[in-house]
Amino acid sequence: MDSLLESASTYAEVLRNCSSVKVAEWKQEDLERAVNWAEYFKRVNARLQKKPALVRKFDTQLKEISSQTGGRFAQKTLSTEFLGNSLDYLIMSLLENPYLPEGIKELVHQKYATEDHHKHMEKYASTQALFATLTAMHNKLSKHAPSFLKSMSIYLSIYISCVLTLRVS
Repeated sequence: MDSLLESASTYAEVLRNCSSVKVAEWKQEDLERAVNWAEYFKRVNARLQKKPALVRKFDTQLKEISSQTGGRFAQKTLSTEFLGNSLDYLIMSLLENPYLPEGIKELVHQKYATEDHHKHMEKYASTQALFATLTAMHNKLSKHAPSFLKSMSIYLSIYISCVLTLRVS
């Protein structure tokens, strides 16, 4: 169980990196290693599901690791179930990451992205466009509007936050 926890901790670090600037240095081998981790934990999850007591124990230990490392991923806590389904999280995080090298992004699209991933990316792109439009409106109102309109700018900021929360989740 200790080696499994150590592997989970290592993979959690890979998952955190896939949403960061660190992917700018990724090569094909890094992508394949991350996908291999996801596939490994999918198999682990399938085997553990037959042993609920082990799942509870492993999840308790994963929760402890999460509390020490800030292990939340897209509002999900590190768990056996999350690790078992983490390939989707991995793919989406990489596709949404502006620092991912173009060649690696193409490889993700070609080898790993499903129709659901492509639909999500269309929604994500429209959310980014909406965010840019709302941000431009906010900036204009903040800069040029009389004081009573500045309060409207605050409401627009709140609206932007709400829209992003609803559209991305």
